[in-house]
Amino acid sequence: MLTKKFAALLLILIMLFSCSAPSLADSQREQTNFATDPIAVSSTNLGYDEYFRNEHVFYVDNSTRITNPSALLQQNGSPLFTGQDGKLCYNGQPVTGYVGNQELLFFCVNQTIYRYHVFSKRVDEVFTQPSMTTFYPITSEKILWGSNTASGSRTAAICTPAIHDEITYHFYDVYTDTEINTFDAVELIRMTTCGPYINLRDATRYTINGKAIPHASYPAGSTWDGGNQCAGFARYIYYYLWGQYGTAYYPSATAITYANLSQTNPGARYRFTIQHSAILVQYTSTNTVWYHANWGGTNLVAVSSYSYASCQNYFGSIENYVNP
Repeated sequence: MLTKKFAALLLILIMLFSCSAPSLADSQREQTNFATDPIAVSSTNLGYDEYFRNEHVFYVDNSTRITNPSALLQQNGSPLFTGQDGKLCYNGQPVTGYVGNQELLFFCVNQTIYRYHVFSKRVDEVFTQPSMTTFYPITSEKILWGSNTASGSRTAAICTPAIHDEITYHFYDVYTDTEINTFDAVELIRMTTCGPYINLRDATRYTINGKAIPHASYPAGSTWDGGNQCAGFARYIYYYLWGQYGTAYYPSATAITYANLSQTNPGARYRFTIQHSAILVQYTSTNTVWYHANWGGTNLVAVSSYSYASCQNYFGSIENYVNP
């Protein structure tokens, strides 16, 4: 995954000042079109229960980031934050770090992370970690947080996408209230720079060639326990669907577009240039659905929906595919 790590390091330099500390001022980032992405558009006006039925990646850029948190309101119409000496306060306590987009705002007070859903104006207390010195949201349900117990280290947890060798990182899943033990912190940060997508929960079922997707033994959020990570999982699922492994075809047109995906059928196995493999579950003129492992945590299984632009941001281009 060397190419992914190299790309992530470059993107971290761009993102370095995308998070705010207590100051109300925000620094600028490169402008993108995440706000008009079909997945983002479909997610923006969802109520609380409908939104959190699935897991949404956290993304932020100039067009989606929250630049004036002091204007945000709670459900009762009162301001979410108050200001004091140019700093944000929540319930009278200073906010040590925050970052938000058009869907969610995450902020920290006294080593406790809070999550604010923009459309419903609802606030959740996510979790508390006394040793936390840094944090950054990866999805609506997962937080990357770091601790540094070295002498003279920062005690107030700040929000930053920067990864430092002296910090020990942890990956917490709010939905299951568990720590994910194996992950790549640099790759997780890269995921927040590539645009909107949704991880669909187990309740979402598809049928391909009379077989259920996800596989009964590997629902979304489970762990692939076979070999070869994403490639091994994709081969296993392809054989489950079709009873054979098939032969890879290397196309001349490699962009992830509706026209190119239309050359294959649901259940096709794709290999992408970032060295990731996935099973194509569904595609429309606006978005795609993939079943894959080793995504968002080592060997975690997911059923994910992307627009074409975001899909290319994450996967690169098509290296080869096996079509049933």
